[in-house]
Amino acid sequence: MNLTEELKKFKLQTPISVRYNDLDTLHHVNNATYLMYLEEARVHYARQVLGWNGDLNQLDMLLASVKVDYLQPVFLNSPLVIHTRVSKIGNKSFEMEYWIVIEELERKLAAKASTVLVYFDMKKQETAPIPEKMRKAILDFEGDDLIT
Repeated sequence: MNLTEELKKFKLQTPISVRYNDLDTLHHVNNATYLMYLEEARVHYARQVLGWNGDLNQLDMLLASVKVDYLQPVFLNSPLVIHTRVSKIGNKSFEMEYWIVIEELERKLAAKASTVLVYFDMKKQETAPIPEKMRKAILDFEGDDLIT
């Protein structure tokens, strides 16, 4: 696998600063901390691609599933970048894919992750179709590589 070539599929990058409190007793980033990193990347995606302004009443999505494969340990002061993309979009849900990369002299893939987000009508308390405006923003950003 050529990491540089594979990363071209990801059009959005989120730099992450590893903090001391992210570490566990083995002095590397704790496995649960990766979930917070993924959340940062999702928020960045929502702001940059979906035009979200931070209003919590306007982002009607629920996290339905998370999968993380840990490939390399990450240590304090490691320069991390999360490469993020929507890899699949359906009627009511979409899948996001994340590659967490240690950006040192030689790039290393620290983890691969995916999440499934479901569009949710908070007033009705039920799933709902992804609004056309959101779908269009995702498709316009991701281009032809997106599986629908």
